[in-house]
Amino acid sequence: MAGCNFSPKDEARERKPIEHTIEPRAVIKNQQVHKQIDTGAYVADIAKYCDSVDRQLNHFILKTVDDPDKSGEGGEQNYYLDAKDTVKVTAIYYGETGKTAYTLYFKNGMIALLNQEVTFYTAPIYVKDSKPDRLETERVTFKDGKIVQWINKGTKVGSIEFDKKDAELKDLYIELFR
Repeated sequence: MAGCNFSPKDEARERKPIEHTIEPRAVIKNQQVHKQIDTGAYVADIAKYCDSVDRQLNHFILKTVDDPDKSGEGGEQNYYLDAKDTVKVTAIYYGETGKTAYTLYFKNGMIALLNQEVTFYTAPIYVKDSKPDRLETERVTFKDGKIVQWINKGTKVGSIEFDKKDAELKDLYIELFR
């Protein structure tokens, strides 16, 4: 993805292009569960941080990118930037019979949380009576670029599966920040 096109006023604040706000491929590292932390307390702290980011969205610079090539029916990404980092990314990709929405939160240049929602429709979206049929969700919490908790469809996933998720997330990261 090319650098952001900020106005001269924004450039005066010395903002970095999006691709420089987070280290490529270094965001998600080989995964190990943090045994030394209180996972429940840490996950709650990250949830509070994400709520704080959401309450302050109007204070960030918003960069929207239309991306018709990443899915069958189009897509869009929104990048929320503070003075030096990307703090939140939302991405929605539409398919013929559903959509996938990603929300990623970053703290201190590292991924902190990923929410993924996949909505399946009863028929292709261009059919008049098409409506949402079911929703599948995933929530992955990170500490220092490592997965500390993964909840898929309401169920905690064991750490033995973290490497599989790691590979999937690296692909997503590359798509969003290239």
